[in-house]
Amino acid sequence: MCRGICTLKTFTAMISPLSHVDPSAKIGQDVTIHPFAFVDADVEIGDGCEIMPYASVMRGTRMGKNNKVYQGAIVGADPQDFRWKGGESYCYIGDNNVIRESVIINRGISSQGGTRIGDGCFIFANSHVGHDSHIVGKCVLGNNVMIAGDVEIDECTILSSAVIVHEGCHVGKWALVKGGCRIGCNVPPFVIIAHNPASYYGINAVVMRKDGDFSESDIDDAAKAKEVTNIVANRYFKLNDIYEARDAKVKAAKETLTGDAKNQAVQAAQNEKDAALYRSHFEIPADLSRYLTPAQIEAVKDGMTYGVLKVTYDSHLDMIPTLTDEEKAQIMAWLIEARELAIDAENSKMKHDAFGKYKGRINNYLTGRGYNLTKEREEWYKRIKARGGEI
Repeated sequence: MCRGICTLKTFTAMISPLSHVDPSAKIGQDVTIHPFAFVDADVEIGDGCEIMPYASVMRGTRMGKNNKVYQGAIVGADPQDFRWKGGESYCYIGDNNVIRESVIINRGISSQGGTRIGDGCFIFANSHVGHDSHIVGKCVLGNNVMIAGDVEIDECTILSSAVIVHEGCHVGKWALVKGGCRIGCNVPPFVIIAHNPASYYGINAVVMRKDGDFSESDIDDAAKAKEVTNIVANRYFKLNDIYEARDAKVKAAKETLTGDAKNQAVQAAQNEKDAALYRSHFEIPADLSRYLTPAQIEAVKDGMTYGVLKVTYDSHLDMIPTLTDEEKAQIMAWLIEARELAIDAENSKMKHDAFGKYKGRINNYLTGRGYNLTKEREEWYKRIKARGGEI
């Protein structure tokens, strides 16, 4: 327990003698920790943060600068998931966030990944962010917002009070979800979602005009914007319908059948799902082609798959500068194929899994071409550090 002005690792912080700060915690400069706050072991708190009375910062938390954690909030709480067996896991908080009263933010379920809150978020009272979820930054979560595990909330998104976001969902950037909505599928960027069941309500034009760097031509081409948004939104809803139909048939088979009959019915449900996905897969580029150029359609596809294609492709080129044109073309071809599968994936985890399978194929290909990937990666990390980057 620290008393008065506490100096840890040469950093000076104002720490109440009535708080508990583990001696191993790393506390930055100008940090204020109020009476009855709790800071666990294996915690890092950056410069200028303030931890209010009865707030808790639990082990595995890595907090950036100028954050304010209000009374009763718990940052880095144990994950609420049966897969977690008590091992090391993390919660990453960026800079300039406000975490209001009784908010709970869980850590991830393993040492890989973790729960991440970006910069400049405002999380209102009594909200919950589940394990391994990622709130990119500049987001607002209203009172009593409930976010399950493995959720992705893109930048500049507003979730109004009492919104519920189910596990594995992805909410696009600059979206506005009105109060009380239950989100059970992915939400496209730039839209307003309202009602229950949740449905498309319009373009988020007011917020985009007020706070975003958008030209009037970006927003006011209402007919085009609305049609494009409807196409993307309807694609997400159609995917949801396909997977719900599959789940219902699988559930019925397991409840009413046994043995080979059950297995055959489950496989038939999967086959019907695959057929429905194939029939509908080419609808979205065909529909978008009425309003967008080919390059813009590619951008929409990248947006629907979190931009993984470009990040992965650029990383390979940066890691192995000696790649030939033939090798670059093969990597791009496989990543495009992965993106097409990811577009139809059931949730954000499965979208990433689709890319993961092709990353393995790319690694095998490069190894077969004579590259020592372990050595290439080590040299790449050295170059990143030399130019001041982070791994």
